[in-house]
Formats: sequence, C-alpha cells, structure tokens
Amino acid sequence: MLAYDATQLQKNIVPKLENFAVEYNADGETFYLTWTAPKKGNVVIYAYELPTFPKNYYYAILNASTADGDYIGYMMDPAFRQVIDYKVQYYTTSAMSEKVNSGSFKLDPGKTYYFVAHTYDQSHLYETRTPITVDGVQYTRYADVGPASAVVSAKVKVRKPAVYTESNKKEITLSMEGEGTYTGFEIYRKNGKKYKKIRTTTDSVYVDKDLKEGTSYSYKVRAYWYDKDTKKKLYSAYDYVVGETSPVQRFDLSARQKSKSSVSLVWTKMKGITKYEIYRATSDYGNPNEVSKYNSATKKRKYGTGGEKKYELVKTINKGSATSYTDKGLSGNKTYYYRVVAYYKVGKKLRCMQMEDSIYMGITTPVLNRELKGTTVKFIWDKNAFASKYELKYTMYDACGKEMGEEVKVTTSKTTYTVKNIPLGGYITARLRTVSKDNKYSAWSSQESVYTGLDVAKSIKASNVLVEKSSGEQVNAVKISWKPVNGAKYY
Repeated sequence: MLAYDATQLQKNIVPKLENFAVEYNADGETFYLTWTAPKKGNVVIYAYELPTFPKNYYYAILNASTADGDYIGYMMDPAFRQVIDYKVQYYTTSAMSEKVNSGSFKLDPGKTYYFVAHTYDQSHLYETRTPITVDGVQYTRYADVGPASAVVSAKVKVRKPAVYTESNKKEITLSMEGEGTYTGFEIYRKNGKKYKKIRTTTDSVYVDKDLKEGTSYSYKVRAYWYDKDTKKKLYSAYDYVVGETSPVQRFDLSARQKSKSSVSLVWTKMKGITKYEIYRATSDYGNPNEVSKYNSATKKRKYGTGGEKKYELVKTINKGSATSYTDKGLSGNKTYYYRVVAYYKVGKKLRCMQMEDSIYMGITTPVLNRELKGTTVKFIWDKNAFASKYELKYTMYDACGKEMGEEVKVTTSKTTYTVKNIPLGGYITARLRTVSKDNKYSAWSSQESVYTGLDVAKSIKASNVLVEKSSGEQVNAVKISWKPVNGAKYY
C-alpha cells in the first residue's frame, strides 16, 4: 500500500506491527486497538470509514522532503489536503503502550470504522540518505515507516451515560455525564411497576419537579444519537438510578478566606438537621453530587468515573441550627476543597445531603461589583487575606461615547472605591486586580461597565388637599410629592 518499499530504506528497517486487533471492553460499547510487537519505537494508527484507505494517507508521518545544502523543501500541501478530504484520522503513541482507546478518535455512533497501523521511526528524518520515490518525486529526507498491518474494523455504539442524582425538598436533579457522543437523552420515571417517559432533552441536566417530600423515585435514562445520514436515532443501554427527595430544603455553601491561615464556611440555615460533618481535601476527583455512595466510616467517596479520594473529617457539629464553621491552620498557595454533609432523619432512617465549595489560599482575581446612585458609582469587592493592595483602572465616557481623558489608575488598600461626577447619560468602565506584599499580581477582573441614568423617584406620597380657584371657590385635589432625584432637570 505504501508508494515505496523497505528495500529503499538505508539505515533503519522498521518491522511490521504484529497482531493488530480490536478488543471490546466489558460494556460492549468501547474498545481498544491492541498489538503485541514490537516493544520499542512508535506506532501510528489510522481510522477511516471505508475498508480501502486512500492514497497518501501516511504522508504526514513519512514527512518526506528534499535537501539542497541547508535548504529543505518539504512536501507540498495537496497531499495533506487529500488526507483531510478523505476524513482519515490518525493517532500516534509509543509501541510499548500496546493499546489505544477508541476514545482517541472522533467516531460517530452507528458507523463501522476501519483501522490500519504502522510502526515508524523519525530518528533519521533530517539525514540525507538514499533517495526514495513517492508519486514520481525523489526525496532524500524522510521518516522510516513500516509496512501496513492487517486492517481491522469495529462498529461504534452509543455509550451509556453515567447518571447522578441530586435531591431537594420537592425535586430531583438528574445529571447525565460520560465521554460518549450524544445528541440527547430520554428520561423515564417509574410509575408503579412500569417506567413512563417524562422527558426527551438535549440538555445534560434535568430537574424533575413537584415531587413528594421524603419519597424515593426510580429512573432509567438512555442517550441517543441522531444520524443525519440515515435520519434515524440510535440508542444506548439504560442507566438506572434512584433519587430520594428530602424533608429539608437543599442548602448553599460558601467558602471564603478569613485570614492567611483560615477559611470561613457559611451555609444556609435549615430545619430538621441533626448534625453536620465538615470534610476537607486538597485535591478532587469525580462527581461531587453523588451522595448515595458516600461512606462516612471510611471518609471516602467513590465516583462513577472510578476515582476515589480520601477526605479528612475536620469537624462534627452536633447542632442542627449551626450555619458556619472556621477552618484554621491552613497553608498558603493551596486550593482547599470542602464538603459540608448535613444529616437528617426520614422516619427511623438517617439520610444525608451535601454541598461543596473550594477556595484558593493566595491572591486571586477579584470580582468587581458596583452600586450606582445618580452620577456616582461605588465599586465594591471582597477582601483577599493575602493582598497588600488593589489596583483599579477606570475610564469615563460622555453621553456620545467619547473618552473623557486617559485611563485612571488607583491604588488602594480598601475594598471599595467611589467615582463621582460621571456624565449623565454617559458611562464608566473599570477593572481590578489584587497585589500581594511581594508584588505578585492576580489577573485583571472582567471589565465592568456602568451606565449613568436617573434614579426612579422615591418616597412618593399622595394626599387630599383643598385648592382655591381664581374665582375663590375651593375644590378637592390630590397633592403628589417625592424626594428629589439627583441630576434631574424636570419630572
């Protein structure tokens, strides 16, 4: 299949890749391309939708060129365009790996793909050697490419998604995750002994609402792929999950720097909680929403992706009314991940729900907020425990959008800064960054634009009054009053 043979190669004869084959995984959906020899060098694998590969498919690896002194004239682009036109994909790896996952290629479900592999060696690529002839042209610099392996084929299936549940008081959120190629998902909920379809969606998250509190619900979910060529849908196998609504409302958690060595955890106040457990880790894996496989005894959480991470239990709070905790003795330049697990009872059974947040202990890019009153804007941001100061840059524009002078730079140790006298109908743009004591800088915040305008009239009151007409007659009227609006010429 190559346009030259191994007898043309001067220094390095590359062996043929032996025992090239397809091995399906236990799920019957994904597969590996495997081989047993050689044990060194590199392997390139090509994927194509037809059993006969187009001419020149291997040119990118061959990388042939001509040499005239120090000048190297590389092969022209048409060969590469031809590869693209024929939709040939390729993947390179070490021969010692002995396998490549099908996920290394972009493969559409429902189609049969064909694969061929070569060993190759580029160690002599820039040496002038015995010429080889490709398409009637001689090249003296090239990689050594071994003969083609046997061509193997595999049909790609729609992969089953991994479905996770997150419970709330009267709703259950289903999250569909996975590495497969999907068009959408079909979601079924068990009704009696049978499942009934409740939703077809192209979103990877679905919220099942208006459920009964403290009740268990069974779901099955499958992914589908719409084949534009055949106009048909292809389906994956079902993933089955159980979610349980809780008698308590799900809470929010916020982790913030309190000092250089402490983090403040604050969460929503809830009723019906018996205790809280605070867990901490310095790295994170998998899906944080899966509470059904949480094991407080081993302090571990297993994820659907196969990852496992040990969390340290730092505090148990046996007070259901608690809403905060301060974690102390931390180090700088680290990211800390927190899980707050809330326990409650459904009948005699103990249940739990959790929320998670993370915080980097160091200077971070600030979030710039603002308050506008008339033509005055007050910029506000959270304090960073590692900051010595903050740099704010702003530019003002008039009502026609014209810059009013150059950008202004302000340095402050405070967490607010006020700019006055912005032109009415104009606007101001601003950005902010954090500076540490050793003069290290965070990235600039997103640019905030604030447009000036008149506030609405406030403290509006209406009262009945008597008004005397020019004739002397008194008549009933309504008097309307309000507080003055800054910048207003008339009402």
